[in-house]
Amino acid sequence: MLEPGETIPDALQREVLEETGIKIALPATLTGVYKNMTRLIIAMVFRCEAIDGDLTTGDETRALRWATRDEVTDLVDEAYAIRVLDALDAASPPAVRAHDGVKLI
Repeated sequence: MLEPGETIPDALQREVLEETGIKIALPATLTGVYKNMTRLIIAMVFRCEAIDGDLTTGDETRALRWATRDEVTDLVDEAYAIRVLDALDAASPPAVRAHDGVKLI
């Protein structure tokens, strides 16, 4: 979430660092906008380059790992796997999708 007065790029760098321990380079590329229809939450997903740090869990992250494209759909629900796949595919314009928290709708 954006902090008051924070820019989207600043929030992206802060959130990735807080949740993963990884520092990212800017600019980042917007690859999709996803609406959880059940919880009424909109998430913007960006593809970015890791430049420093080590994977670290925290209050908002239980586990982290690097995964191949083929492993993504086995690791998480469809609603979240599609975000990674859209980012890897780098479709232009960015994807706009809705889901129920598990499945795309």
